[in-house]
Amino acid sequence: MKPLRSIRLRLLAGGALAIAAALLVSWFTLVLLFDSHIRRNSEDDLIRHGRDIVSAISFTAGGLSTETYQPTDLRFDRPASGLYWQVSRAGGVHRSRSLWDNALDIPPDVDGADWRRDTAAGPFGQDLVRVARTIRETEISAPVTLIIAADRASLINAREEFARELAIFLTLLWATLSLAAWFQVTIGLLPLRAVQSSISELKSSPVSRLDAARFATEVTPLVDQINELADAREADVHAARDRAANLAHGLKTPLSALRAIARRVHDAGQADMADGLEQSIRAASDAVDRELARARTAASLDRGPTAPGPLIERLVAVLSRTERGGGCSSR
Repeated sequence: MKPLRSIRLRLLAGGALAIAAALLVSWFTLVLLFDSHIRRNSEDDLIRHGRDIVSAISFTAGGLSTETYQPTDLRFDRPASGLYWQVSRAGGVHRSRSLWDNALDIPPDVDGADWRRDTAAGPFGQDLVRVARTIRETEISAPVTLIIAADRASLINAREEFARELAIFLTLLWATLSLAAWFQVTIGLLPLRAVQSSISELKSSPVSRLDAARFATEVTPLVDQINELADAREADVHAARDRAANLAHGLKTPLSALRAIARRVHDAGQADMADGLEQSIRAASDAVDRELARARTAASLDRGPTAPGPLIERLVAVLSRTERGGGCSSR
């Protein structure tokens, strides 16, 4: 798999993945917090029912009675409703009508100091959340264990519904944040586009340089490096041009000497040899003249662009003084 070469795609992919990871962690955390919150609320409701039951318990010579308890929730009177209470003591059990003929398991380590909160399997195949504690008529009397329990199905359904709705919301939030990240990346890369457009000026004018004051601070080192590279390239071109010009000038004198030798050879009666030597000298001389012309042209370009109007006028003035130029102008 080839690595991403685009900075834009790297930033967008990294931002989208980071946002997705953060939102996924948020989803898990919020679902756990919601589940813990509704479970505590359910346990607090069970404790309130338990306090009502405790206030209605009456101890008699034969044991205890709960006949005075009037439940505020009708589910206590409906079998398998999912809401149950049970008061147990050695020798007897009092329970809500919703339990019918079933009994709740007594959790271990129950005392009268505080309500014990836990979950357990219950009757009718239900999974229960329950609270329990012990109460005593006197310090030396046998403890009475009170248990209030509720089916967890409603809590589980509420948690699942919350998780689904939260997932939809976070997905839309991820799309919105990803779009915002796209705008941020686009705006953040604009200075690089400015550098790209300014580099084209270097192609048209070798002496031009990038102005660091025009760009953002973060790309200033890049601009400085480009300017240094342009300076080094210009220096290398000048050095190569000077070497070519020096070489061309250095060859003109030997070529002139060879022309003199060719004339002597011709005067000596070896015309064929002299003609071949003259042709070779002429070809070498033309190559030297072309290189010198290129060097002069490049030197004029380094001085920057020139207005063509005055040059054309001077050229027309010179040509008009010639025989053919004067004839053309008269016609």
